[in-house]
Amino acid sequence: HRKKLDQELTPEATTNETSGHLNRSSSNVSAGTQEINKDYQPPFGGRKIWVGGTKELDSDDLEQHFMRFGRVATAGVMRKKDGDKRGFGFVTFFDRRDSAKAVRRSETKYKRGSEFARMTMKACEAPASAELDLDLRTAEILQKEDARRKAMYIATKVESMDMERLLAMEKAADRTQAVAIDCEMVGVGQEGRSSCLARVCVINEKQEILYMRNVVPSEPVTDYRTHITGLREGVLTEEKGAISFEKAQEEVKGILRGRTLVGHALRNDLNVLMLEHPFRAIRDTSRYRPLREAGQHGTPSLKSLAERLLDNKIQEGVHSPYEDAKVAMQIYLMHKDGWERVADQAERAASSQLRHRAKKKRTKR
Repeated sequence: HRKKLDQELTPEATTNETSGHLNRSSSNVSAGTQEINKDYQPPFGGRKIWVGGTKELDSDDLEQHFMRFGRVATAGVMRKKDGDKRGFGFVTFFDRRDSAKAVRRSETKYKRGSEFARMTMKACEAPASAELDLDLRTAEILQKEDARRKAMYIATKVESMDMERLLAMEKAADRTQAVAIDCEMVGVGQEGRSSCLARVCVINEKQEILYMRNVVPSEPVTDYRTHITGLREGVLTEEKGAISFEKAQEEVKGILRGRTLVGHALRNDLNVLMLEHPFRAIRDTSRYRPLREAGQHGTPSLKSLAERLLDNKIQEGVHSPYEDAKVAMQIYLMHKDGWERVADQAERAASSQLRHRAKKKRTKR
């Protein structure tokens, strides 16, 4: 009976991703046409609950009401094929503790006109609607959010790693042809308007760390830009493991020599390191035109590129140079074939132009 009922239902789904709300009309997905990752099958580790008494509500209303318990991943009011509401729905939270909180409450009220109506909540113990689009979307959203949290955890763990482990990790990393770099800067000079190197990270094509150091500022710091860098006074000292600017500059220069350099707005990183790199060996995600949206004239931010191309939300608080370098490398690798063709064509054209100029000079003589 449950199986037959599920096949008759169509959810009107509203999904809440990390960037905001995506309200979509959903349709049944026939069995076997799509598969849910086994680690993200309903009831999603207890994160999904059943809600009764929803006949007067739409999915948006259901989501808004249940946000009082925690962040909602998806909410769907169930409908028959003819569009009539069945009187129940499902809500899935990002955090199992929030769903447990709602289940413990067991009942909640909402205002309906001048009166209050009641909804009941209970845990989903079986994947009753596994074939529905709502569950497939929920699985996708939960996977992305869990992956984002894991990436942030790894980035935080990497940046707080002790020097002995960090050196071992750097030694084991492959020296690939392409490397990505990202630097964090602190403010110096009047009101912190000028920038000074504070942290640098270089990774390889496998997103393994080749080099990561905190750097003792070469000038007095007037603004640590803590909301971006996460750095505070007393962190960038030799006692805390930071190295001199000259040493960081020399070591980074050695890693970059002869390699393709990937990054975002690389002019800023190279300027703060006081280094140069051959233009033909630079792959800057802020300047590669195919990465821009149609009609876009300004330079895209790394944050917008990560969200649009990788469906990854970054820089939502303190910036991680490891994460930023990793995202730039991922974008480069996605577009590597086309990007390298364009670079080869540009280099050949430049070489041809130089030969032509040299020939003209010889002719004049």
